[in-house]
Amino acid sequence: MSKDSLNFKVSGEWVTEFAREKFMEKGYIYDGVSFLQKCLIGFPEDLAKEVISGKKKLVGINELTIEDDDKTIEPYCWIKPSDIKKCECGWIAPNGDVFGCERYTQTTEHDNLATELIYRGSVPDTESSYYSSVEKAGFIKFQPRLIAAHCTPSLITEAQRAKVLEFMESHSIKSIQVGFSLDEFVKRSTIRSYELMRFAILVTH
Repeated sequence: MSKDSLNFKVSGEWVTEFAREKFMEKGYIYDGVSFLQKCLIGFPEDLAKEVISGKKKLVGINELTIEDDDKTIEPYCWIKPSDIKKCECGWIAPNGDVFGCERYTQTTEHDNLATELIYRGSVPDTESSYYSSVEKAGFIKFQPRLIAAHCTPSLITEAQRAKVLEFMESHSIKSIQVGFSLDEFVKRSTIRSYELMRFAILVTH
């Protein structure tokens, strides 16, 4: 081999990270899929998606193999969970994640957030509007004078009730309307004392 010869090595770690970065840049998973399939001729699309989404990874040098991975991959443009203490309105996911806005103007905050949640992939687009899709997925809508949900009570979780209480405490809200059909405001201490199913039934009506 002459001194001018080049010796390239392909690292599975590098290929994995570069493909994921392609996805993270614009939020379009097929950017990453295309890169993997060009690098590795015949690489299956479904497996490429698992690599890019963090479920699988490529390992090895030159001779690459697949291993399980457990990494969260989120594009930079995706909406990120918020600190409910800093939010005046938004949505609370069943797992307790909060997606909110710092100011509530009574205009399009919830609609805009719903659109971002669909783009993020947190909610399947199954209904007539993004807003309805978020509701049906079990998210609780919150704002200074109201918490409500349009879903089956079984989807409401303890994590969501804990966030509701955190919202009320951090914003010095002593009572709030729970559900759309209730005329009376419910005290924070009362919400804390409810069994989860009672809270779930109330917030979804």
